[in-house]
Amino acid sequence: MTEHKLPQTDRMASIFNVIVNESERGAVMLACHIVDDFLEEIIRNKKADHVPKKVLKDTLGYGGAFGSLSMKSKALFVLGLLSKQTFKAIDDLRYVRNKAAHSKDAFLISNHQDRFEKALDQFGQYKEVKSLAMEIAMFSFIELMKQTGVGLHRKLGENPFPNKQACIDYLAGNEDILETLEKQMPKWHVALLTYLIVEAAHDSFLHMSVKPAT
Repeated sequence: MTEHKLPQTDRMASIFNVIVNESERGAVMLACHIVDDFLEEIIRNKKADHVPKKVLKDTLGYGGAFGSLSMKSKALFVLGLLSKQTFKAIDDLRYVRNKAAHSKDAFLISNHQDRFEKALDQFGQYKEVKSLAMEIAMFSFIELMKQTGVGLHRKLGENPFPNKQACIDYLAGNEDILETLEKQMPKWHVALLTYLIVEAAHDSFLHMSVKPAT
């Protein structure tokens, strides 16, 4: 069996950028899609060399043995390539995804807060993880303000957001912006959970191995 390295990218930035810009329903659906894709990549990298492409395609395709996120996570858990904590977090995320997929009413992440707390607890105390999500959200928003300031400097001849403190002072005086950011926090929680799952799975991929088939 040939070992390969998974592609190295700035996962946090890419995951947060796509999920936060979705609707709440879309954020949950996309989170599962990202995790599913990553688990599939692990399976592709860990497969035995003698497995034909068609067999792998059929196995990973619709109706295949590893065709769903549920089956991928179970298979990798059984093989020791997912920790118990990561497996449980994926299961909680899948539960909310199924609710989002089959709900005819407006979908709100906050209506499933208990499941997200349970999932995030797998990676540390929920309050601490929630605080981390807020820090990441604030950092990202401030970086966006600083980029906007550069554009405004070209147009106005002055940059209203030259540094972090200037951004913080501006936000402190604009409660509407802070309220908008607070409303977006459930999606930041989903994004952080997705990132933590992917990073945990990647860590297991690097540190564990499957015995070659005999």
